[in-house]
Amino acid sequence: LSEGAARLADACAGLDGKVLEQLQRQIDEKLGAGFTPHSFVDPANTEVGRVQFTYVVDGVSEPEAPAAPERQPAQESFLDRLLAVFR
Repeated sequence: LSEGAARLADACAGLDGKVLEQLQRQIDEKLGAGFTPHSFVDPANTEVGRVQFTYVVDGVSEPEAPAAPERQPAQESFLDRLLAVFR
């Protein structure tokens, strides 16, 4: 157990830095190096440096064209349905 815990600690050493480096690499790749996000908060809020959320997505693609509608059978009258019961 002790050996396993030590291996886990060694494997996780510096993980926080690795994650932050990978995130920065992805941001630089998608938005370009030196990207400064624009804040959309109320100008009266002067504490915008504390929390900043940036969402990076692949984008929006055009939806596929809908399939041709299926042909609806001709509306049967009440009499047609009643006769069908006895056929």
